[in-house]
Amino acid sequence: MKEKILSGEFTPNTNNRNTHWDSMYNGTKYRSSWEALYQFFNPNAEYEQLRIEYEFKNSRHAYIVDFVDHKNSAVIEVKPKSLCQGDKFIAKMSALTQWAELNSYTVIIVDEYWFRQQDIKIQYDQFDENTARKIKKLYETNKKN
Repeated sequence: MKEKILSGEFTPNTNNRNTHWDSMYNGTKYRSSWEALYQFFNPNAEYEQLRIEYEFKNSRHAYIVDFVDHKNSAVIEVKPKSLCQGDKFIAKMSALTQWAELNSYTVIIVDEYWFRQQDIKIQYDQFDENTARKIKKLYETNKKN
């Protein structure tokens, strides 16, 4: 299965294990509302097209990178700052950083602080109802912080 994932022949289910529903933006499914929102900000970035093998706990795994932006030579991981830690995250980022260095790309972590800095008016009608609600909550929460 790992080989099929790495080759792009197979992609696991799109819904997020934490939310149990698909986020939608312009009719396309995403694993999270944040990934859908990132696609809104960067429509040219390719979603889940780059797959990298990495090692974790003496076993090889397939990492599906959230976005790759060939125009700006960047690979993007969309994740709350609180989840950017732990051995598995470090293993994935190490593999991604190696790939980026070999291919002259930049690694970008898109977290709540990145979203807060964006200055584009969000068109909520392009998202499904649950995703729009989650995005609004993200910005309401960040206004308080």
